[in-house]
Order: sequence, then structure tokens, then C-alpha cells
Amino acid sequence: QRPQPREISGVQTHVVASNRHARAAIVEAAKTAGHSAEDHGPLPVSDAAACGETLAKELLSLARGIHVWGGETTVKLPDHPGHGGRNQHLALSAARVLAGQQGWALLSGASDGSDGNDDAGALVDSGTLERGGDAGYDASDCLARAAAGDFLEGSGDLLHTGPTGTNVMDFVIGYKY
Repeated sequence: QRPQPREISGVQTHVVASNRHARAAIVEAAKTAGHSAEDHGPLPVSDAAACGETLAKELLSLARGIHVWGGETTVKLPDHPGHGGRNQHLALSAARVLAGQQGWALLSGASDGSDGNDDAGALVDSGTLERGGDAGYDASDCLARAAAGDFLEGSGDLLHTGPTGTNVMDFVIGYKY
């Protein structure tokens, strides 16, 4: 049985930052920079690979501009997972769908600067798969081994921020131009 919440008299709570607040700030910054921008809300799928594929397909159908989603996905890890995290897994999955398509970029990143056992995430584009392949990596193999970080390091697409001192979940920012 779940414990019942209890009230503590005289205690007030205030939410000072959330994923929704941060998404709104991203949209506002994009508009201030002269781009059209839209907040699409929470991520549509919890599995990172499926979410990356879903967002990639959606990005292809959207208008030009900045498109923002937020939340956190999951990755089912194999017995001996490789180098990477959920944002890198999502980004590499999206890059596979968007390969060969021009006019897009997609960033998937952790607001705290840490994605699984690696850096903050990845920024992928139409050349990601080719660059990673040229470095000797196979995207399908890396995804199966939960080693998207290896592929994205080889392609030069890892996102390095260092610790940010905050955590309001993850963001996916698609740019269609």
C-alpha cells in the first residue's frame, strides 16, 4: 500500500524551474534570434530509439524553424552496455531516419550536462551517418550495444557542456531550414 501524503503546516513550495519553463525559454530565444519556433510539449515515446525515429519523421513533415520537445526517454541496456546515454541513442536513431535528407539538424541533450555514462548528448545532421561510417562505426551495431556514444564520437557529433548545476530533464531541439 502506498504511503499517504501528509500536510506540513506552514510549509510553502514554489516551482522555480521546470522542463516546460525551459522549453518556453528556448522558443523565446529562437524567436528573438529571428526564427519561427514551436514547443511541441513532452516527448511522444518513452523508448529512446523509437522516440528518435518518431521525432525524425515528424520533423520532416513540419514547417521550417525550431521545434522543441522535452522529457526523458529510456534505453533497455544489454548485459555489457557501451559508451553513451539516452540522448545519444535518441539522436543516432533520428540520424538514421534523416540520413540523406538535407536541411535539418537535431540536438538531444540533458539539461544537467550528463547523459548516461557520457557527455550531455549529441547534435546530429544529414552527414552524421556518413562521418561515423567513415570512422569505422556501424549505427545499427552501436545502437544494439547501447554504444551510440562511440559512433557519435567518431562522427564528431557529441555534445559537451560539462555540469550545468541544474536538472529540468532533457530536450530535443529540431531545426528545419
